[in-house]
Amino acid sequence: MGCLLTRVAPRLAKAGPAASRRAVRGQMTNGQKSGDMKPVINIVLIGNHAVFMEFVASSIGQGARFRILGVAHRAADLIDFANDNHIHLAVLDADAMGECCESLVEAMRAIQPHCCVLFLSARADDAAILSALEARANGLVLKDEVLQTILPAVQEVLDGGSWFPESVRSRLVIDSLGVRLTPRAADGAGDAPEAWGDPGALLSPPRWT
Repeated sequence: MGCLLTRVAPRLAKAGPAASRRAVRGQMTNGQKSGDMKPVINIVLIGNHAVFMEFVASSIGQGARFRILGVAHRAADLIDFANDNHIHLAVLDADAMGECCESLVEAMRAIQPHCCVLFLSARADDAAILSALEARANGLVLKDEVLQTILPAVQEVLDGGSWFPESVRSRLVIDSLGVRLTPRAADGAGDAPEAWGDPGALLSPPRWT
């Protein structure tokens, strides 16, 4: 069964699924000249808020080497993309996918183990950050900062780094073992839950070639 996708280029949306995929593959990215042999970075987005995801696609598309393959509205569509294309990066609306995020990333990386993953979220609280770490995402971008941060975040994770909101960076420990969110300092509400410092929260991010 073919993917039900919102294509970034309107003229491609009118073609059949197979024709659309072939046409997208054949495109050069924005600003790329025919003699430019730098590798093209294939990116797929997933989320069910079409207007917002189109805005994200447009923001990422400003990068000269970045090619948006499409915007999927369902988890199964992203898996179809992973089967049909070489994907360098998946940008996932974590708020929309909810509890499915971890299993979705796991299923996709079973097909493409070197694919980077960026979460989009309206929140940067402990629960949102832990969700990203537990899913072994390479970072999280706040939705209200997409315009300013999505391009540097994409480049950072593609270069093998991590990207998280500035408000939590001081609490992230990144070393050869992985990434861990340390407890909050004690405040009027009391200490942070002990689980934040458990070994189970220390996860090894994937390595890319």
